[in-house]
Amino acid sequence: MTSVLLVDDDESNRLTMSALLEVEGFDVREATTFAEACTLLSATPSFTIVLTDQHLGDGLGSDLAPMIRARLPGAKIVLMSGSASAMTVTETWDGSFAKGEDFAELLRLIHSLLIS
Repeated sequence: MTSVLLVDDDESNRLTMSALLEVEGFDVREATTFAEACTLLSATPSFTIVLTDQHLGDGLGSDLAPMIRARLPGAKIVLMSGSASAMTVTETWDGSFAKGEDFAELLRLIHSLLIS
C-alpha cells in the first residue's frame, strides 16, 4: 500500500483530500503544520509521496523538501497551492497541484509519479 503524508493547515481541504485518497487505497497520515510534518518525517520516514500545501501557518511546504530528500530519497513531493506562482515544477519537488483542480487530476499526477 502506498503511504502518503498530507500536509495542509486547511482542515476542510485536508480532511476531504485524506478521505478521497483513502477511498483510492492510499495509507494517509496527516500533518496540520510545518512542525508536525517535521516530527512525522523524523519519527516514521516511510512515506512514498508527500503532498504539501505551500502556505502553512508556521512555514512553507517547499521548505520541507530538503528534509524529505535527506530522509526519503525515493519519495515523491507534490506541492499544492492556490497561488499560480508556486506551481512551477523544479528540482525541489516532483509535481504540483493547484487547489481547486479536479481530484482526478491529482490522482493522475500521483499515479504518474509512482511509475516514474
